[in-house]
Amino acid sequence: MHLSFIFASISLALFIYGSVPYVLSVKRGDTNPQRVSVYIFLILTALSVLTQFAEGATLSLVLPAFGFCLNIAVITFMKKSDIGKIRAIDKFSFVAAIAILGLWAVTNSAALAIILLVLVNIIAKVLITKKVYNYPHSEPVKSYVFWILGSIFTVISVGSLDWILLLPAFNNIVTLVIIVAVMMLSRKKTAFV
Repeated sequence: MHLSFIFASISLALFIYGSVPYVLSVKRGDTNPQRVSVYIFLILTALSVLTQFAEGATLSLVLPAFGFCLNIAVITFMKKSDIGKIRAIDKFSFVAAIAILGLWAVTNSAALAIILLVLVNIIAKVLITKKVYNYPHSEPVKSYVFWILGSIFTVISVGSLDWILLLPAFNNIVTLVIIVAVMMLSRKKTAFV
């Protein structure tokens, strides 16, 4: 059995372990996802699979394919909540994401396409970061930690130092760590108020 396959399998297991409780928490109403980011992620994960495949990725496709299924499940169970109201920043972010995806559609370079998808991912993660700053208990830290670990194993599963294939997973690690840090600092801040 090839090591890349083992690392991709570990990555998938970590994502599943973090995601199943997340989806169930959304279904119960305990977790309130940032609505626009979920729709951005749905589009992104579908396009990410296609783009990485065009660049030659194999086992690293596990993460975006699983992410697509996760976003379908989250959208299915999302409830309307005060946190989920669409605000001006959400509309701007969605329009910016769609504009960048428009560039993605016309590029002839798979590498540039991956960079554009990472930019859209960052836009969605900024929305989540803003939300967890204001509502630090609206997301489960445990799921994010498992997603970070899953992303680390995704990086390892690529099996080469091809920066363009590594970029989406590295971006995921960095942005998820930022979200967890903001969440934890905001929780500490509200504990002392």
